Amino acid sequence: MEWSWNDGIASRGRRPACIVVTGSGEAHRFVGSDIPGVVKVLGTKYEKNGKWSNSTYRCFSPDGTVAIAMRETWEEGVFWPQATWDEAFAWAREQAPKINHGSFVALLRAEWPKAAEKFDANEIAMSAMAAMGPETVIVTRHAGLVEWLAQRGITGAVLAQVKRSDIEGKIVVGALPLHLAASAAEVVAIDMPNLTAEQRGRDLTPAAMDEAGASLARYRVQRI
Repeated sequence: MEWSWNDGIASRGRRPACIVVTGSGEAHRFVGSDIPGVVKVLGTKYEKNGKWSNSTYRCFSPDGTVAIAMRETWEEGVFWPQATWDEAFAWAREQAPKINHGSFVALLRAEWPKAAEKFDANEIAMSAMAAMGPETVIVTRHAGLVEWLAQRGITGAVLAQVKRSDIEGKIVVGALPLHLAASAAEVVAIDMPNLTAEQRGRDLTPAAMDEAGASLARYRVQRI
């Protein structure tokens, strides 16, 4: 497939960036040169215009590749205004549904280290606050999910099934019917948009969960 990208800056000096996501979910930053096996630059058109000079790159990539064109935000002047890893990954996943979480994190650590530091610091702070708040209950039969959560600092009592008294006023990680979810202080769901039909209902390893695009989404359910 052919695609193009322009590296011109926008008003307020907002710089551009381009992330290329392969069909297998690997994420790369494109800076105008070939990426072996991912991007071949077919041609470059340069426009000279002082500070507004820019180049348009005409590229070829294997089918299934997605090129995400970005610019620094209008107000903050940053590429990643989100507060957490989950929020940033959710945005990237909207642009390229197959993007791999592990590859995404590695890309930001390499190319946008200040954003990665911010997300790390916020994650530590949120974990500390959670530790001071309601007790956490993890509802699952899958050891892989428990390990994946532990890697992110989320631990708690692990129960295969629960009743209202088990989760009332607590943070619950896992799937709950609405009548029980309304009794919890908060419900944390695990979204895996790239999960295959064969993987559904199976105990996946943390690596397989990352490949399936696993991320956390928080909810508060209220009975009306």
